Amino acid sequence: MHTLQGVIITKQSIGSVEAMLPKKLFVRTHRSFIVSINKIKSFTSELVETDKTDIPIGKLFRNGVMKVFTP
Repeated sequence: MHTLQGVIITKQSIGSVEAMLPKKLFVRTHRSFIVSINKIKSFTSELVETDKTDIPIGKLFRNGVMKVFTP
């Protein structure tokens, strides 16, 4: 996990980490990525852009990501 304080390595599954995070503040974009919503600068149907990197949006997670950003 990449945090403001640095990198954290854990043996927990990404699903268990996702369950612990507030759903209003984080969105799962891919089987390997969960992103803080307030760090997202822009997005397309395939990518989420943050200040530092582009993160893929997986097909299985596309609808969930779009729900976060559409009224």
